[in-house]
Amino acid sequence: MRDSYVTFVERRGYSVVGEADGAASGLAEVERLRPDAVLLDVRLPDGSGFDLCTVLTREEEAPSVLLVSS
Repeated sequence: MRDSYVTFVERRGYSVVGEADGAASGLAEVERLRPDAVLLDVRLPDGSGFDLCTVLTREEEAPSVLLVSS
């Protein structure tokens, strides 16, 4: 499903700067890459996308987060 999301986003002119396979790696990638936006699945193998969204959006200059469900 992630490949489909990447294709969808890139076809609309956006750059995909990183990918992650779970909550822990997603948080690490967001901290490392500082993207403008995050496409985030609500179900992750190691946690909840809702919980990760809460963590990601605490900062004033947080990325925009779009929650999806596959």
